[in-house]
This record gives sequence, structure tokens and C-alpha cells, in this order.
Amino acid sequence: MSNDRSSPRRRHRWAVLAAPIGAVAIVILGAFLRFEGLGRDSLTGNEPMSLQYAQWPISHPKHWNNGMALYHSVLHGWIRVAGESEAALRFPSALFGVAAIALMIALVRRINGWTTAVVAGLMLTLAWNHIYCSQLVRSYALFIMLVVLSTLLLVRLLERPGAGRLVAYGVALVALSYSHYQWIFVLVFHNLAVLFSRRRVGWGWLALHAVVIVAYVPQVVLGILPKWGWSPVHMPKNPSVFLALGAVQHFLSLAPHQPIVAELSGGRDVNLVGFVILPAVAAAGVVAAGVPIVLRRWPGLRTVFPNLTRYVAPSSSSGAGGTLAWLPVAWFGAVFILPFAIARTGKPVFHYQYVVGAMPAYCWLIGLAVAALPHRWLRLAFGVLCPLLAVPALVTTKVLTMREDWRGCAHAIAAEERPGDHIVVSPGFADRNFNLYYHGSLPTTSVAWGHADEEITKALGWAEPPQRVWLVVGPHPSRSATLIDYFKARADYRLTRRREQEFYRIILLLFEHTPQSSSLAGSGDSIRTCLRSGPGGRCGAFPRPGPDRARRFCAGDNVVTCEGAARSE
Repeated sequence: MSNDRSSPRRRHRWAVLAAPIGAVAIVILGAFLRFEGLGRDSLTGNEPMSLQYAQWPISHPKHWNNGMALYHSVLHGWIRVAGESEAALRFPSALFGVAAIALMIALVRRINGWTTAVVAGLMLTLAWNHIYCSQLVRSYALFIMLVVLSTLLLVRLLERPGAGRLVAYGVALVALSYSHYQWIFVLVFHNLAVLFSRRRVGWGWLALHAVVIVAYVPQVVLGILPKWGWSPVHMPKNPSVFLALGAVQHFLSLAPHQPIVAELSGGRDVNLVGFVILPAVAAAGVVAAGVPIVLRRWPGLRTVFPNLTRYVAPSSSSGAGGTLAWLPVAWFGAVFILPFAIARTGKPVFHYQYVVGAMPAYCWLIGLAVAALPHRWLRLAFGVLCPLLAVPALVTTKVLTMREDWRGCAHAIAAEERPGDHIVVSPGFADRNFNLYYHGSLPTTSVAWGHADEEITKALGWAEPPQRVWLVVGPHPSRSATLIDYFKARADYRLTRRREQEFYRIILLLFEHTPQSSSLAGSGDSIRTCLRSGPGGRCGAFPRPGPDRARRFCAGDNVVTCEGAARSE
């Protein structure tokens, strides 16, 4: 009898412990995915720029650039302790990413219970874009963590107002304002939360905003006003709805370098299953969050539609769940939809990487939809299906990395350079990132995009043409087409070697000075034919990048020598 009585208690004990154990396992998994391979890839994109800004003293205006002064300050102190290796530089971002997962679970559990929290935390753990931000020497991981932290502190403040909780929230909000200029949309979201919660916050709330605005003045003066009126080319004016849907997909299911939704009209292949299901589940989460509001406003609907309560996402017993069940909807609306709506008026404030602050809300909505399903087996099935839909993009990110291998590119030139060679680099990412890793003795010239031939000749300023020219192009080869065509059209230069990595978006071209040769105007087609040759062909083919990405650019089978290919054809 005693065994029979203890069995239900034991099952109940395991049922109570299952969710916390699962939450801990999710955090551990998130830590593994974010710390794994931190130093494997060279710095790329804007990472060298963040390192450069962090090296400046805090009093220098460069330290405040792009509204990321807090991250640059953290990195400034960190590199004094840990050094400037790739793994050391990315370690703070990975730590911020793991903290965001733990805070996300704590926030969602406080409002909607364990089921929603575990699903939302698992979705954020498997989100390839969050992993990417957590392995980037940029402020995005810190920004996401502070968005979640400040929202959690706001919920605590609304549950039980107090001076201590108000100060804690204010400190988090000031830190958020120095992590990315998109914080202003988070502030709009938080004010919506206070407005619709119908909680009295008193004059302390207004005083807090005054303090935050005053504290933000140095960031505005040193980091924002100097770039006022600057219109970045990567932030489109009047973006389409398709672009917004593609940005949503970049959170979870659209792998890097997959075609975006806008290309559907061109007949290109897109993962429609991943594209349709996860946004549909998130939309169901919006409904699940809205049902409690409808029932509270019109309680008579409970008798008219008795099954309606089945689709109410469970709320915690702390009292916050009933009044803040719609919180993820306001979060996603203010941080994602509002910038998109403003961008539709012509103001460039919307970019898929700048709205990552809405990623936790998107995961939360998916968790809400799963938790609101009426049957336990349905909740279990969708709780497994939704994370599985995020796995392909995650695998693509881990196996076929999106980073350019500037370290390998610099090593490739250093291994074969000769006295008298010259390096020509396209501007932007290419010259900054290449120069970070190249420590050889060859002179390097950066030539701007889109110049005419006369302007390129003037920019190069060569009294005597060098014997060999190494042309480094990336990560946007199309912008450097005029520079590539400039050397291809020279009668006294011959394209003798080309290395290209599709997934790393670096092209390395070697032109040799041969005045006696005729112009190889058609050599470009010959090179492309050579590159397309299969295994065993005349020139071989590039191997698809695999998990072992160390020194990949220098691998011998990545070198294609096509000298004389045009004549042989």
C-alpha cells in the first residue's frame, strides 16, 4: 500500500522537476552552440571596426560610434585581460547570448508558465541568427540580452512597484540605450506595457524617463549627431512586405545565403515549409495572447463559446500573466513592425539585423501557440516540430559558415608573394579586414567602387606597372565588377589564377604583367569554364566547404591555375 501511495507522489515530484531540468538543459545546449568554434573563423564584416573602436579610449568620439558605446567599453576592458584573439574577442558576445536564453526563460515563465517558457527558450537557443550574433564582435548579443533583462525588470516593477525595482529597471534601461540606437523602439514597447497594464506608476516613471534621456545625451552628441543624415546603403528606403517577411525568416528558418522571399517571383527555390509554418505558429501565438483580453473585456463570451478558453495560453499565478499576456505582441509590434512602418515612409531605420531585438518576442509567440493547444499530445508534437524547423538553418550556419576567411586569404598571398608584386583591395570590408591579417611587405592600394578606368588608373598611381597584381574582392563582388573588368581589359595583364569560395564570398585574382601578350578579353569565360570543370577535369573544382574550415583558403585543391586556358580552347 505504501508503494502505491508513494508512486503518485513520485510522479508528481518528477512532473514538477521536469520543466526546471529541461530549462537548465536548454541553457547548457545554448552555451555549447554559442561557445563552440568561437576562434575558428577570422574576423569579418564589421568585427574589425568594433575592435578598432574598442581600442580607442572612452573619451574618443570613435568609441561612441554607431550607438554601441557600452559594448565598446566592455570590449575595451576585456581585451586588456584576455587579448585580441578571435576567441577572446567573441567570448563576451557568447556570454551575453547564453544569459539572454536564461533571462528569456525566467521572463516567459513568470507570465505564461513553464510550457511556454521551455518552448520559447528552446526556439531562441536554436535560432541561427542569435547564435550568429553571439559569435560576433558586435553589440547585437548585448542588445538582445538587455532587451530581455529590462523587460523582465519592468514586469517585476509592474507586479509590485517599489523604489528599488524602479532603480534596477532604470539602470538596465540606461545600459540598453548605450548598446544600440534601436533601443528607442524598446522604450516605446515598455511604455505600451505600462499603458495597457493599467498599473499606476506615479511620478517616478516620468522622473525615470528624464534621467534616462539626460544620461543618453553623451551618446547622442558623440555617436549619433556626427553621422546625422548619413543614409546607409544596406538599409533600404520604403522596404517591401516581402523584405519584412524575409527578415522574420532570418530569425529562425531562413538559413544564411538562402534566397529571400522576394526572389519567389523569379522562380528560385525557397524552403516553403519553414517559411510558412513558423510564422503561422507565431500568428497563432498572437491569437492565444489576445484571447484573455477578449474574455476579460466581454466575459459573456465564455458562455457563448465555452471551448474558447481552451485556446488561452496559461498564465502564472503571480498575477502578471492576466494583465501582461499580450506582452510579446506589443514587443514584436514596437520593435519590428514599427521600424518597418517608419521605413515605408522613406526613413532608413529597418534592417533585418537591426531588428534582432524582436527575436525573443517571435520565439515567445511560438511558445504561446504551442502552450495554448488543447491536448497534451498536440502540445508535445508542435513542441518538437517547431524546433526541428529551425535545425536546418542552424546546421547550415555551423557547417557552411557565412564568414569570410580573411586570415586564409592573407596567408595565401604571403605564401606566394614575390618582390615587386602589388595588392589591390576593394574598399569597405575588404581593405579593412584584409589589412588586419596581412603583415607582409607588399604595397597595398584600395580603390573605390564604381570608378571609371581613368579614375582607377589615377588611384593606382603606378609609374611602372608591377609584375604581378593580387586583386582581393569581397564580400560584395558585384560592387567591384568595374575593378575586375579594369584588369581583365588590360592588354598587358593576363589573369593566371583565381580562387573563390562561394560561401565565404572572397575572390582572389592574380594578374601577371605580360606586355607581349594580346588582350584576353574572353579569358573571363575561360576561367568560368575552368572553374566549372568537375573532379578529374583539366582544372578541377572547388570543394564544398565542410566542418573543417581551418586554413581552408590555402588548401591546394582550392587553387585553380588557368594559364593558357583561353589558348587551349
